[in-house]
Amino acid sequence: MFVSRPNKQTSPRAAAGWGAAAGWDDLRAHNSGVLLRAAWSAQRISRADLARVTGLSRASVSDIVTGFLDAGLVVETEESAPRTSNGGRPPTILRFVDDCRHILGVELGATHLSAVRTDLRGKVVARASREFDVAGRPDLALDALVAVLSGLAAEGGTARVIGVGLALPTPLRAGEGARLSTRLFPRWEGIDPALRLEAALGLPVRADNDANLGALAEHWWGAGRGVDDLAYIKVA
Repeated sequence: MFVSRPNKQTSPRAAAGWGAAAGWDDLRAHNSGVLLRAAWSAQRISRADLARVTGLSRASVSDIVTGFLDAGLVVETEESAPRTSNGGRPPTILRFVDDCRHILGVELGATHLSAVRTDLRGKVVARASREFDVAGRPDLALDALVAVLSGLAAEGGTARVIGVGLALPTPLRAGEGARLSTRLFPRWEGIDPALRLEAALGLPVRADNDANLGALAEHWWGAGRGVDDLAYIKVA
């Protein structure tokens, strides 16, 4: 759920962060993603307002929302609409179900590993951590991490976990996977922790530098909410 910067050619909907309707290729998947993000951001919203903010037709919105309801991603409520009605029958409000799926988050340090299980709003529902010689014993560290993550996944039902976010204390270069700097972690040469975790857990793993992810978390939920530019400083 990343927000792109608007430019002179950006449509109002894209500038607001919703994206634009796709071409024929993967149309339903794209539009489902646009609608899901809009529902997640609004938390409570009507079908009509989903159509308005995304630019999709009401028929497309109704069809895709039916799939969301079946999957438990949203539920219909009897709450009042967040904006004043223009008359007629009050619209049915859809509420995004934050707890319908969970995500595992991992912070890997030189001497520790920490993990959390969160709902889709970022609320931590379980956590675990261990002191470990991560820098010096990569294979054992990965085994320990798999054990910690498997335990967290089992606590609330493994089937509800949709993926893993991995924060690494190293610069990462696009196209080179999640390999730690051999200057900082010489014993990790040739090891991609994201690929190892994917193979062991059977879940998609997305990795980035820990400071980048800290800044992103502040932008979504912390001191950086509602601002376009912020500086995040990580001191260790």
